[in-house]
Amino acid sequence: DGTYAIGFSVRDDGNRYGYLLAEKAGLAIAFASAVMTKSQTLELTMGAPASLAGVVVDENGGPVADAAVSIYALQMPQGSQRYNRSLPGSLASKLLTTRTDAAGRFAFAALPADATAEFVVEKPGRATVCTFNVATYAGRSLTYAVGRTDVRLVQPPEARIEGIVVRKDGGGPVAGVRLAVIGARNRPLDGYEPIESRAYGAFTAPDLPAGQFTLELTLPAEQPAEWVATPVPVSVETGQTRKDVK
Repeated sequence: DGTYAIGFSVRDDGNRYGYLLAEKAGLAIAFASAVMTKSQTLELTMGAPASLAGVVVDENGGPVADAAVSIYALQMPQGSQRYNRSLPGSLASKLLTTRTDAAGRFAFAALPADATAEFVVEKPGRATVCTFNVATYAGRSLTYAVGRTDVRLVQPPEARIEGIVVRKDGGGPVAGVRLAVIGARNRPLDGYEPIESRAYGAFTAPDLPAGQFTLELTLPAEQPAEWVATPVPVSVETGQTRKDVK
């Protein structure tokens, strides 16, 4: 009869926010999110599938083959629903991903017809490109409407930042600390995961677009931080490698 039930443990410190996604061959995916309580019911409506497709090109307009293209965020019109109808980047980019063919083409074929999306494109040696821009996002709809087949994403050569993490008292290297690349509005760079210092404190931040960034330590969420550090501003150009950042 189309009903479902999902059981999970309830934490002592409050409610748990959750996301649900349904998929079936021949239908568009359906998704919703809300605070998960015993009485919560989410209705997932699956309609006819629609496509969202395009091409990834380099700085000269040539095709970029074998690039990983993911949907960074996916959003449905809210309508009268009392729960959220969106998938954030932490989920969408893991669930909805494909690769470009020899002509740089990509396609997602089972999306809801009234959804809108943003993309993230990754390939070693080229800048990670994320189309989401928090500065222009107004909370209503995303940039690319499902149904388009003319999406064109430009992926230039990467910029890189290389350096070392050292102790303040003596300059010895610090391995195993996580660093975030901070972009606009003091937010982590969209589509880019934190990096970690290797043995001898060395680190590399690859696949960056050109721009002005700040490197800073990421702090653990559930325990006191072992280390703190003054953030370091770094500016890079397309194809450039900045070295000796400390």
